[in-house]
Order: sequence, then structure tokens, then C-alpha cells
Amino acid sequence: MDEAWEVSVGTPPSDLDIHVQVDELGLTLWRDPPSRAALLREAIAPPVLIGIFSISLAILAVRAVASRNVVLEIGLVFGCGLWVRYIADWWQNAGVMTRIEVRGDTLSWTKKTLWRESVGKWPLRSIRGVRINNFMVKISRSWRVPLGAFAYRRREHLEWVVNALSGSIEARRSLTFGGQQKLGPQEIHRTS
Repeated sequence: MDEAWEVSVGTPPSDLDIHVQVDELGLTLWRDPPSRAALLREAIAPPVLIGIFSISLAILAVRAVASRNVVLEIGLVFGCGLWVRYIADWWQNAGVMTRIEVRGDTLSWTKKTLWRESVGKWPLRSIRGVRINNFMVKISRSWRVPLGAFAYRRREHLEWVVNALSGSIEARRSLTFGGQQKLGPQEIHRTS
């Protein structure tokens, strides 16, 4: 048991629909089980968008080959790189995040899809930052696709979650790693 661990996550907004538990082991944030409609949206929207993007890439490829246009060929290479990145993002973030925990030297999460529930874990040492990206919280890791969580919530709720997670990660890092690593600046502004 880590008696030296201490973090203040502040007072959550009164209408926050994310449950919070802070104890001697760490921080836990969780939400009520998602509706079937939310799971369906998460199951259908990404493949449809990736399909549209794939068709666009195929059209670009045909035009690039037919015209021997260098600009189109460079665009195709860039588009293929984006396609790989979108597939990686969809693979990791498909589903609805239901729980995030900062415990010991690990950040773990649980996500639910139409078909199953899965758990992932990242070492705190690998986490680069926690920020708001458009309509969700993004947890970035070195050279990896960011983890998306708690989407479609009010801005002030997302800001509170970013501050709570960042503070907890820093507190656990300073205890576990002797304060050697610092989390990057907390980005509260909208990024794309």
C-alpha cells in the first residue's frame, strides 16, 4: 500500500455523469453502461468512414496511374499513410470507454463493444499527455495512436477529467519513478 500517494482531483462538476473514486491505490473514473444505440454507432460509423476513404484512395490510385501525375502519386502515398493510421485508431478506439484507472505504475482502461468487453494497460512511463481533442479526452502515448475516452460530454466535464487524470498520473509517477518524469503540458484548448 502506498501511503505517500496523494492527489487532489478537485471537486467534480455537480452534473458530471462520470463516477469518480480516489483512494490510496489511485484514481478510477467510470461511466454507466452505454446504450445499445451508442454501441451500434461506434460499431457502424468507423467502418463506413474508412470504406468511403478507401474508395476515395482507389479512385485517386486509378487517376494517378492513368495520368502519371507526380502530385497525385505523392497524394496517394500520403493518403495510404493516413489510411493505416485510421485503421490503427479504429482498432484501438472502437467501442465505448467505460472505465479508466490510474493504479501503481499502470493506466488501464475497459471498453465495451457490441460483441465484447476488453481491457488494456499502458505503463505510466509511456504516457505523453492528456488533452481534449474535439469532443473527447485523448490520452497520448509515445509513438502510438492516442486512446479516446468519455466522448460527447460537455467541455467543462472533459476539462475536469483531463485535470484529474493528469494530476493522478503525475502523482503516481512521482511516487513510482521518484519524480523523474513529468507529463507534458495539459492541453485544454481544442486541437484537431
